[in-house]
Amino acid sequence: MKKQEILEEKWFCFRRLHCTEGFIDIWSGSETDNPNDEYSSEEESLINTTFYRLNGEGSWINRKDFNDISFWITEHSHLRDSNFVWKQALKK
Repeated sequence: MKKQEILEEKWFCFRRLHCTEGFIDIWSGSETDNPNDEYSSEEESLINTTFYRLNGEGSWINRKDFNDISFWITEHSHLRDSNFVWKQALKK
């Protein structure tokens, strides 16, 4: 079973999913919010989106910039390092 944590940063909580080496952070929330922003949006939406971040560094990247990242995380994170999973899922 993959190790997961729930962590807090700025105004939001997110999941950290560990791979054989490294981890991938996963944030889900209203499409009016963005975890790269300092504050939560005052607008609300019933539509959700998901952002990902590699090894807790750099910007959060929207799921639309990936090719089926859920598959790569589910099927490979317990076998491979986070950099491999990230590179395979990121649109080229």
